[in-house]
Amino acid sequence: MSTDENRTVHTEKLRNEQDAQTFKIVGFALAFAGKSIPGLIFSIIAFRQLKRLGQPTALATAGIWINSIFTLLGIIYFIGFGYFFLTHAKFSE
Repeated sequence: MSTDENRTVHTEKLRNEQDAQTFKIVGFALAFAGKSIPGLIFSIIAFRQLKRLGQPTALATAGIWINSIFTLLGIIYFIGFGYFFLTHAKFSE
């Protein structure tokens, strides 16, 4: 490999590491911003990239768990709200 090829490969790897680091922070932050589904997607992408690069995955894993829990709580909330509305609402006839 020539020097230019080595530089290109190193730059590409560095860019991938920076992207993965950004994704894991964004995914974790979105959990607390009320955007659990996009946060879950960002955290999963970051986890896969970090695992492939051999980097620590703790923050991405935490983002996956927290976003998953918030997503489930949101689903339970909407099911409960729908059930309450359907069973207690007075529909005019």
